Amino acid sequence: MKIDEIVIPQKIATHIKNQNYTKDTIGRSHSSVILFDNYVLKIESLSLESKNELILMKWLKGRLPVPEIIAHCEEDGYNFLLMSRLQGDMLYEVDSSIELYVKSLKQLKEIDYRDCPVDNRLEHYLKQAQYNVDNDLVDLDNVNPDTFGPEGFKDSQDLLQWLKDNQPEEELSYSHGDLCMPNILVKNNEIIGYIDLGRGGICDRYRDIALCYRSYLYNTEITEEKLQSKLEQLLDFKLDMEKIRYYILIDELF
Repeated sequence: MKIDEIVIPQKIATHIKNQNYTKDTIGRSHSSVILFDNYVLKIESLSLESKNELILMKWLKGRLPVPEIIAHCEEDGYNFLLMSRLQGDMLYEVDSSIELYVKSLKQLKEIDYRDCPVDNRLEHYLKQAQYNVDNDLVDLDNVNPDTFGPEGFKDSQDLLQWLKDNQPEEELSYSHGDLCMPNILVKNNEIIGYIDLGRGGICDRYRDIALCYRSYLYNTEITEEKLQSKLEQLLDFKLDMEKIRYYILIDELF
C-alpha cells in the first residue's frame, strides 16, 4: 500500500487497507495527515517532535481528551502514527470560539505537570530552535511578514540571538505547545479533543496564551485591542504582552 509514493508499513496498512481517504490541508506542519472515516494517519520525518508526540499521547490519556493510538512504527526515516479520529469541528468553525479557547487554556493549566515526561522549558526549546536554524529548517514562507526585513530581524539567527538575550521568567504548567484553533476540536459547544501534541510538555503557560492570541487574530476580524480586553476579562488577569510577543516570535523558528 502506498500513499503519496510512501510505502505504508504492514503494521499500519492492516488497519486501513481498502479504505477511502482524504488529505488534511488545514495544518501548516511538515507532516502528511491522511483522514479515514475512523482513523487519522500522520506521516512525518523522524524528529524529536514526532517522538515527543507519542510519549505525550500516552501520558495524557486520562488527563486530557486526545486520540487513541491504534498503531505506530518507524521505518525508512519516517514516523507512522495511526490514531483514532475525533469527530468534532475545529475551534475556528464555531461561534463561541473565544470562550472555548479560554476554557482550553484553563483546562491545560489544571493538569498536574510534575511527572510530565517531556521538559520543554526555554532551556530546551531554545536548543531545538538553534538546531532548526543551524539546519535550515525554519520555513520562512510561513512567518509573519513583519518578523524579518527592514522593520524586523535581519535573519533567523538574529531572531534566535534576541530570544536568548531576552528570556522571560517562566510560569510553569503543562502546555500544548501549538494551541492554534485547528488543534482544538469541539462538539455541541464542548471541547472533545486536542491534536498535534508533539510540542507539548512542561513550559511557560504563556506559550499557549500567545498562540491563542495569534491564532484568534488570524482566524477572525477582531482587533488586537478588543482581543486583549476580552482575554483579560475571561482569564481574570492582565496579560503580559511582552511575553506574548516573545512566544509568538520563538514559534517562528519551528
